[in-house]
Amino acid sequence: MTAPQKTCPQCGNSYDAEQRFCPRDGSTLRAPAGSDLVGSIVADRYLIIKKIGEGGMGQVYLAEHIKMKRKSAVKVMHKGMVHDAEAVQRFNREASNASSIQHPHVAAIYDFGETPDGLIYLAMEYIDGEPLTKIIERQGALPAVRAAEIARQTAEALEAAHEHGIVHRDLKPDNIMIAKGRAGEDVVKVVDFGIAKAMSSEQQVTKTGLAVGTPEYMSPEQLGGDALDARTDIYSLGLVAFNMFTGQLPFPAVTSREALIVRLTDKPRTLAEIRRDVKWPDAMQWVMDRALANHPGERYQHVGQFGRDLVRAVAEMPGSALSAQGAVAIPGRPSTANPLGEPPTAPKQTKARNFGSSPEAVARRASAIIAAERRANDEKTVPLFDHPEEKSSVPLFIGLFFVAAVLGGGGWWISQKIATSVAAPAVAAPVLPVVDSAARADSISRAALAEKQHRDSLAHRDSLARADSIAHLDSLTRLATADSAAKAAAAAAVKPRLAPLPTPRDLAALMAPARDDLRVGNERRNDGDYEMAIVRIGGAEDKVNELIRKYPDLAPLKTLKREILDSASATRAACKAEKEDAVARGSTPPECP
Repeated sequence: MTAPQKTCPQCGNSYDAEQRFCPRDGSTLRAPAGSDLVGSIVADRYLIIKKIGEGGMGQVYLAEHIKMKRKSAVKVMHKGMVHDAEAVQRFNREASNASSIQHPHVAAIYDFGETPDGLIYLAMEYIDGEPLTKIIERQGALPAVRAAEIARQTAEALEAAHEHGIVHRDLKPDNIMIAKGRAGEDVVKVVDFGIAKAMSSEQQVTKTGLAVGTPEYMSPEQLGGDALDARTDIYSLGLVAFNMFTGQLPFPAVTSREALIVRLTDKPRTLAEIRRDVKWPDAMQWVMDRALANHPGERYQHVGQFGRDLVRAVAEMPGSALSAQGAVAIPGRPSTANPLGEPPTAPKQTKARNFGSSPEAVARRASAIIAAERRANDEKTVPLFDHPEEKSSVPLFIGLFFVAAVLGGGGWWISQKIATSVAAPAVAAPVLPVVDSAARADSISRAALAEKQHRDSLAHRDSLARADSIAHLDSLTRLATADSAAKAAAAAAVKPRLAPLPTPRDLAALMAPARDDLRVGNERRNDGDYEMAIVRIGGAEDKVNELIRKYPDLAPLKTLKREILDSASATRAACKAEKEDAVARGSTPPECP
């Protein structure tokens, strides 16, 4: 079998396949139609070195500029598609859109055109790397820091496109190439702007109402065939980031009409639902929720802000949350690889603060107050936190009583001796101490009475002190209970408290998502797509019900809800009528929701 030969377009002579130029006139030799382009020269300047890929529209080759010696990736359209006006338009649109974006994270376009022999080609920057798809297939979930950095670079590329008024519309891991920098770091290159559309131009990419792109990474509005803007790329990038963090997508694959409805109505799964072994910061889930909001108005409005917020949220993750390979570090053991690139450090121990009023705390405060009041009543100066040992005064008074009794008895005995010694010479018979015994008895009685009165006084004082202590404790307990009850009542009162009424302009902005869903639902009903119409009208009803819960007295919200309910009734009635008409004609009736 003879090897294919090349032909000179000027002289018509044939030469071996290894020959590049005609030795007679210097013209670039052309390979025969349908043959491999390896070894040939495209557009008189790109030497095809090897084939590196193939897709539905053509082949991609590694080429070298014959004069500049610069490596390029040359995409050549299939011969059979050169007469397809739509395919040619898409090919040219990719070149036109991408060439207007000058950014280090967007694959540069060097050249595009058509050769004299009918080859339509596109020469772009050659990326010595691999698509993100292969990395995820090989490694699964990526380390959070790496994934966030890839998302940030991709966001910068999309931001540059959006600043030129271009929406990518087909962002997915296949179109994110990962090369390596000089230090081994990831370098992102966004490619394939084939279905990108200029927002401010008259580019007609597809017929109205048709969805283009990859369904798994489409936004809800793109799946529904609605008008698109830059926020559809933000949603797609959110799905790409979710895939990098978890190794999965938050929705099941769109393989049926039911799965499509789920994508349009249900909320995406959270990071923790898929990877429960990782402690995701609340800020990170908040960022993902905002990027994947169902309605464009609730998402980030600028893709660059999403990328920056994602990096900051990942920075809140502990250094041992993910290892360099994306595996979970075992709690309690030091992490051997910190995704932030820092040595692992032990968590700081902080002393917990005691908030609120526990019964023990109330009792301690009550005891301190009562002791302070006792010291003030006794007019004693006691240094703070230096409490002397308190002793009972009862033994003291008992001792004084015995001293008084002894002194009283001794005095009586002495008085008797004196009286006897003085009266003995004058009186022969002894005089009985009747009067003195009565006095002694009276003295003892008075002393006992005084002691009893003193004991009663002490008992009364102690009872007053105990009552005062109990009263203080009870008062403080009641105050603490009342304070806790007041705080609880205040906290409970905050929950049902109605939000302040919005201004008319703010209210219109709040109602806009529901009105958009209602408008699209009515359009779908007019097109005969009753099932999708009910889905969008139901979404409008959910949104307006949420607003009514916050602002139950606003008449515009109630009016909008009546419009939504009327539209749902009209949709079901229209579907029923069409179904009855189809049955009468013997044709296939539509499926009514």
